[in-house]
Amino acid sequence: MQDKTVLVTGATGFIGSRFCREALSRGARVIGLSRDPHQALKKLPGVEFVENLDALSPEQPIDYIVNLAGEPLVAGRWNDRRKQAFMDSRVGTINRLFEHFQKASAPPSVLVSGSAVGYYGPHQDEPLGEDGVQHDCFASRLCLEWEKSASQFASLGTRICYLRTGIVLGAGGGALSEVNFGHPSGTLKVGAEAKKINGDWQVTKASMSRSARVLMEGVVRVPF
Repeated sequence: MQDKTVLVTGATGFIGSRFCREALSRGARVIGLSRDPHQALKKLPGVEFVENLDALSPEQPIDYIVNLAGEPLVAGRWNDRRKQAFMDSRVGTINRLFEHFQKASAPPSVLVSGSAVGYYGPHQDEPLGEDGVQHDCFASRLCLEWEKSASQFASLGTRICYLRTGIVLGAGGGALSEVNFGHPSGTLKVGAEAKKINGDWQVTKASMSRSARVLMEGVVRVPF
């Protein structure tokens, strides 16, 4: 990534902040989109923060986009208001990105865009590939609309990677504060995706360091 410019939405989030530090360490110029650039800079010195896409000139070259913006899913009940916020913050963000880069002098070569294993809907414990069967539910519809919006970038010649993450665990954030492992009762408390199947709790999870490296793989295709 030496001398490349990457635009990151959700830069100060749990995965995004780790990715930004990794990208900076590899010599990339990182531009972050934040509603509070001053506070964001305190968390991630070295990242150039802008408040909105209007602050970016159409002539500003962007080699890669890493789109991780979205209202957090794990904290609180999924009522109608929050479901609409989930949709607006994800689909709305990628639509605004597309509108901006339609007018840019050159499109990004790669878009790594967030999604989730909720794309498949409820399943048992069978392995699922990219062509896994979708079962209709709100999470599945959310991810489908999210990916559909990102697919617009194909018309610009941009390579698109859909990042279907599960529950990401790690020190300092993510779903870890919402999960209690090893409780004396043997129970597992988590947000929306935990199920007890054949007496076992099934939760899809990913470690923090692995998630950041999967993002980097999507951008530059280098092995770790």
